[in-house]
Amino acid sequence: MMGSYNRHRVPLGLVWIAQLGIAAYFSLLPAVRLAGMPGSDKLWHLGGYLALALPIPFIWGSRRRVLAVGLLLALYGVGLEFAQEYVPGRSFELSDMFANSAGVVCGIALAVWLRSAILSRRWSLVPGSPSLR
Repeated sequence: MMGSYNRHRVPLGLVWIAQLGIAAYFSLLPAVRLAGMPGSDKLWHLGGYLALALPIPFIWGSRRRVLAVGLLLALYGVGLEFAQEYVPGRSFELSDMFANSAGVVCGIALAVWLRSAILSRRWSLVPGSPSLR
């Protein structure tokens, strides 16, 4: 299982870099291009950064690196939020920064749990059934 884990780190890292680019693209679109997005703006921020944080524990294995990259991702969200001040129709919002950071924390926590379940082979599709081997 560990060999499979290492083999997938580079492709997953490339997907993660693409995700960062997509996040920057949508964060810096003028407001008129985002008109009509359904749902809560804060949920988009939370969900987007949760999705950005999910790959982190799978790419960087150590706790120290996961925390460092998570912090950098939260700072990335802060930077994009400041940059929105210069985009037509967009503005800096402290609550968006908090939603981004909450998404990072939730995404890393979920991914750490998933990673430990997958790497320890405790993952089971049916509660009470033997682990998948």
